[in-house]
Amino acid sequence: MLPSLLVAMPSLILRNESGKGPEDVLSDAKILFCEQQGMEFAFVE
Repeated sequence: MLPSLLVAMPSLILRNESGKGPEDVLSDAKILFCEQQGMEFAFVE
């Protein structure tokens, strides 16, 4: 679904058309990425 974190996160953040705040978009991106990778990933806050 998401080709890579580098592609997915900026596009999720830049194309924020759902009315969500940046924190919500980042949270969604983290969940999607972790589900795809099947592992924990350390994001810099």
